[in-house]
Amino acid sequence: KLILNIANAHTGFYIYSACLLINELDNKTYVISSAPNEYLKLWNMQGKHLNDFGVCNQSTYYVSTWFDSKSKKHYIINANSVDVKVYNFKDLSLFKTYKGTPNTWHMSAYVIERKDKYCLIESDGTGNIRVWDFETANLISTVSSTGINLRGLCIWNDQYVISSGS
Repeated sequence: KLILNIANAHTGFYIYSACLLINELDNKTYVISSAPNEYLKLWNMQGKHLNDFGVCNQSTYYVSTWFDSKSKKHYIINANSVDVKVYNFKDLSLFKTYKGTPNTWHMSAYVIERKDKYCLIESDGTGNIRVWDFETANLISTVSSTGINLRGLCIWNDQYVISSGS
């Protein structure tokens, strides 16, 4: 069993989210972690800190990765207190920002292929699920549920979006 413990990974009291990026291109696995009002952090599987990236004045609720099999690129998805940001894994540069109104907490985000285009689907703290064109960051559609703080999303069978909230 592999257990990775990164002591004092962030200076705050807790970590909001963490994920793995398994990079088939360099045959390595990485950990990405986030905490309130701190940069996202990139680690190797030995627990060595490799880099900070993103912005430090936003609280990330959700971090995940996505691999574009067509272009052979990895992306890091950051749903935070201001918007959803996607970073290029290769150089940790900002790829796109997806920002809807009202300005609210963005709780989770995924990328799927829909009608021959990649779409980013995200949920927010005011009951919205938004679908964005991944490449252009243009809003395609919004589904709203008034009074619900949507938390998690699950994409099932590439055609259903299941959400949870409070």
